[in-house]
Amino acid sequence: MTYFKITKPRSSSVAENKKASPLVPSFYDRENFRKNTTSWQNKVATTPRKGEKGHASARQHPKSARLSVGEDTSTALTFDRDDTDEDKPPTNKIEYTDSAWHYITMMIVTIPIFMGYACLNVGQKNLRDRLGIEHASHEAKLFNIAVSFLYLGNMTFRLLHNLVFSFIRPRSRVIISYFGMMIAVNLLGWLMYIGSVKSLAVVYISYLLGGISIGTFESNVMAVLTPLGHRAKSWAIVGLPLGFNMVSIGSFIVLFFSDTLYVKFGVYMTVFLACIVGLFYFLLFVEDIPSATSNDNLGKFIADLKLFRNWFFLIWTYCLALTLDKFCLGLFGSIQLYMFDKDFLSIWPGSSAKLQKNLYYGLYSTCCFLGDSISRKVAYSDRARNPLFFLILSAIGAVLVLCKVLLLSFVGVFLIFYANGSIYAHNTRRIDQRVGARYNLIAISAALFIGDLGSFTGSNLNSHVPRWIGKLHRW
Repeated sequence: MTYFKITKPRSSSVAENKKASPLVPSFYDRENFRKNTTSWQNKVATTPRKGEKGHASARQHPKSARLSVGEDTSTALTFDRDDTDEDKPPTNKIEYTDSAWHYITMMIVTIPIFMGYACLNVGQKNLRDRLGIEHASHEAKLFNIAVSFLYLGNMTFRLLHNLVFSFIRPRSRVIISYFGMMIAVNLLGWLMYIGSVKSLAVVYISYLLGGISIGTFESNVMAVLTPLGHRAKSWAIVGLPLGFNMVSIGSFIVLFFSDTLYVKFGVYMTVFLACIVGLFYFLLFVEDIPSATSNDNLGKFIADLKLFRNWFFLIWTYCLALTLDKFCLGLFGSIQLYMFDKDFLSIWPGSSAKLQKNLYYGLYSTCCFLGDSISRKVAYSDRARNPLFFLILSAIGAVLVLCKVLLLSFVGVFLIFYANGSIYAHNTRRIDQRVGARYNLIAISAALFIGDLGSFTGSNLNSHVPRWIGKLHRW
């Protein structure tokens, strides 16, 4: 074992020590030790200075360097080396074998589930047409209730996963989510499109399973990725809108060229295959790093609820903003399917230039994707902001979409989804920085549960608001 020291001046706090280091500041930043790599087996430990007796117990950590802090705040970097290397001089430069690509590929974990979310969400109108349900009929009302089970299952299992799956770890809950989504899309694809089953019971079961999968997946995957640090997590949350819009944009573009039964069936099978890929990537390449949430169970969930004063009041403004934001998301994410239902649509009132409806839906979803994904990356590099500020963008966007003008709707939905990505990313940052690992899972679960109260309400209004707006325009 070879030691060398980087002497740091005395100071009264860790923050001052970090600021005072002119050499390797990242070694004093605990967050940089949360990077994950498969080729380095490392530890971070506090050890005594050379010549002193006794030592502090080490804890496992996924970086190969060992950080030792003496009483005089001098830091010693310790490296495991082979005996053949003893003649080499020590160096304070670490050549990391991991790369940015390792963190970028964390999107593979989150993309498939949200592809399924999009498949169930934007595919509802094609599914209703497949069942032969007339608009504004009694069957249409029952169908809308069935579709709302997607949001009901999502909302309830934001918290219920802590009860129903209390006997298994968060990592195993992520695996269950993949299987739930695979079952949901297979039921709809094979029974409704290939088997020509006309029963609404299949829709109720499939959409409820899909909602349970999403509600269980999102908070648990964030808890699993927390030990890997902000870098992995920031890319993982980009995978949410990317996965959603890969289907919402891609399916409409494909249907623009070929609106056939087998193309619609193929969308469901694409999601099924993506879930298989995501599941295997999660099992093989996302390391199981122990953390405070690794073994969350029913007892810890109940204890955390009783101690809500320790975490809820740190995030309550984010929960309020997320609820209003999710209301706009649930309403305007699919309102275009009901507001613009003609085969060809004028891009401006009185204009002869028209867009085919599937092409318009694809462009609309593209604006959703751009707003949501850009804002998530910006939020992680931006300073902390009050999330209520972003609701101004949501309000402006809502007005523009409700004008029923195609060109304005593109700008409007971009603003709505930009606000959504910003609020979501600032929320996860706030939880990581202020709440900490002890209450990480319960805080994420509670925030998403409260937020989904808004999305559940908004999703149940997306088929009614266009009718009300139509009456207002005629008036």
